Amino acid sequence: MSVLPFSSEVQQDIGTALGEWNNPSYDVTLLKDAKTLSALVKKLEDQGVTICFFEMPYTPILSQTRYATTVRKVLEQVFGLNNNRWLNLEYPVDEMRWTGDGVHLDERSALIFASALDEAIGKKFTTAR
Repeated sequence: MSVLPFSSEVQQDIGTALGEWNNPSYDVTLLKDAKTLSALVKKLEDQGVTICFFEMPYTPILSQTRYATTVRKVLEQVFGLNNNRWLNLEYPVDEMRWTGDGVHLDERSALIFASALDEAIGKKFTTAR
């Protein structure tokens, strides 16, 4: 596909967001929030709840920002590299489209992603039994 998955207006909005998404001031907060999440996960799992993690797709440029990469690193640091809570989502990444902010999927892409999420959850619980 030679056509970008988002319009020039979306590109402009994403450009505006890049400064915020590359702000280093989130680093400490992200680690603190991940530790809080870890405590909540432990508490829920102790009660028999199954926890699943997944990552929503961002536009490729936002996916490489400091915020996005730090979230991934912090979750790996707190939950470990071989964390089996992560779902394996299979969907056509190159066909995803976003709304003006570059974070929220358009209706079509949201349906594709929701279907992939449903399938991944189904597989996880089918193989877990």
